[in-house]
Amino acid sequence: MFPARRKSRLRRTLTGLAVMVTTSAVLFVLAEIAVRVFVPESTFHFLANIYAPHANPGIAYTVQPGYAGPAFGVPVQANRFGFRGPEWGEQKAPGVFRIALIGDSHAFGYGVPFEQGVGEQLVRALEGRAGETRSYEVLNFGVPGYNAAQEHAVFEDLALGFDPDLVVLVPCNNDADPPNSCDAEGWLHSGPTESVGGDQTRLQDWRSRSFEEFQTSLFGRSRLLVYLRIQWLRYSYSREQAQMLGDLEQTPALVPDLSGLSDADIPSALIDEVFEPLNQILEVCRDRQLPVVVAGFSNLPAWNLLFRKLSRDHEVPYLNLLGLFPEVETYADLLRQFSLGWDAHLGPRAHQRWGTALAELLDRRGLLGR
Repeated sequence: MFPARRKSRLRRTLTGLAVMVTTSAVLFVLAEIAVRVFVPESTFHFLANIYAPHANPGIAYTVQPGYAGPAFGVPVQANRFGFRGPEWGEQKAPGVFRIALIGDSHAFGYGVPFEQGVGEQLVRALEGRAGETRSYEVLNFGVPGYNAAQEHAVFEDLALGFDPDLVVLVPCNNDADPPNSCDAEGWLHSGPTESVGGDQTRLQDWRSRSFEEFQTSLFGRSRLLVYLRIQWLRYSYSREQAQMLGDLEQTPALVPDLSGLSDADIPSALIDEVFEPLNQILEVCRDRQLPVVVAGFSNLPAWNLLFRKLSRDHEVPYLNLLGLFPEVETYADLLRQFSLGWDAHLGPRAHQRWGTALAELLDRRGLLGR
């Protein structure tokens, strides 16, 4: 009797385990199917190694020419020139007003779908005006990580060759940073190419090396497991973002008060590293009688003084991009209300304001020609 009881107990235990394993497997399969069917494809778009070195050392890198795939949380398409958007004709189509957009990640539209970025928002705002019959196009020369010197190199070496009718320059307060470099795998690194040193200098990659290895493993073939891993990464990023917002609580107002300050308060380093390259762009525009607008992004007094000086010296319009959020008082509040959430870059609602404000400025100042 006793051995029979043990066999019966063992049988019940094994049966229970089998039921539990079978139920778990069924639930896993159902969850896998649900993720594949109902979770948007964009959820699986990661920050990626999408860059390529450029022959001009002053430019250093662009997006990989012809790239089409995920990056920065959204689908990204690059044309054969290595810039975001569809293919460009080097010759303008008849009747098209062409705008060259020069800048870094804000112009590029980091984390923002292309059609919702500032360039396409500007096109829609211009073409949506009452009685407008002309077509507009924005050639987006913005690339994440560019500094002022690279923006100048892109303008001189590439943008001018497309014969723009107007230039929108979008400098921001990381334009004084040293130029980044691009490795053979397409990752950006801080510092020049000869000093690139593995993951220690890699930029813009929130995926850990372990996550990259996970993606290539057997378990990485499951959308459910990848989805769960992504949610953990996003949660971790949101905690870092919350910490950053806390650190920003004591920062200056979103739009600094420049009363009592003069051009003499601009640090000499900013003059050399930012003002001079941007000044050269504006000088070329002046010589070619090419309209230009400076759309600055910074809440720091010295940078706003620099933008103001560029505008005054060349008598060109200046749009303070951060001044378009009157309901926001601090940079921390701006990020809470308008950022991507998982990153400090601003999202589509901010880009819409920028595009609309630029269109109104161009119209008001008579820069669109007729």
